[in-house]
Amino acid sequence: MFDYQGLVAEFQAKLCQRPAGMPFAVRDKALRRKLILEEVQETLTALEEQDLVETVDGLADVQYVVYGTAVAFGFPLSSHLAASRAKGFLNVPVLSAPPMELEVDMNLVGDLHELMFGAGHAACFALADDAPNDFTAVTSALCVLANACEVAYACLGLDPAPFFLEVHKTNMRKVKNPNDPDGKIMKPEGWTRPPIKEILENKIMV
Repeated sequence: MFDYQGLVAEFQAKLCQRPAGMPFAVRDKALRRKLILEEVQETLTALEEQDLVETVDGLADVQYVVYGTAVAFGFPLSSHLAASRAKGFLNVPVLSAPPMELEVDMNLVGDLHELMFGAGHAACFALADDAPNDFTAVTSALCVLANACEVAYACLGLDPAPFFLEVHKTNMRKVKNPNDPDGKIMKPEGWTRPPIKEILENKIMV
């Protein structure tokens, strides 16, 4: 099984970020909420524009901040996600045919937009400043969002692992940079985006 959380834990360890644990501090919740909302919104915009490259990049970024939230708050999201699927609470992703071009199929846009919008905002609601420090509620919301990303990838006919790995490699190049006032690590000079387009082009050409 691809270790999403292990890679993000490696990134946070390089940043000397220790798990905050429970209860969640308001500042920690605010940062995690901001990161999730930002990446979900970018994904929604890409879907609306039928831009496959930006949609895939956005999904990988959403996954990264979701698993990063799990690392920061100290619980194994992958285990909870597997348990939720085993109990039938979440749909297991079923891989569709691979894409034929660098556009999101118009027939998928509405459903994927609704899926990511609902899951993203549910996660932000669970992390609201005035929300109770409810471990179960936060874990469930993050599981739903992580699962939504995998379902979206499956609908697009794509395996998320290679894209997540490239986002991880790109993030590891940020480790010596300072944080912005909200706590988000800044991009270094000369930073380049992960090669999402190149990976997609290779898959489409096969």
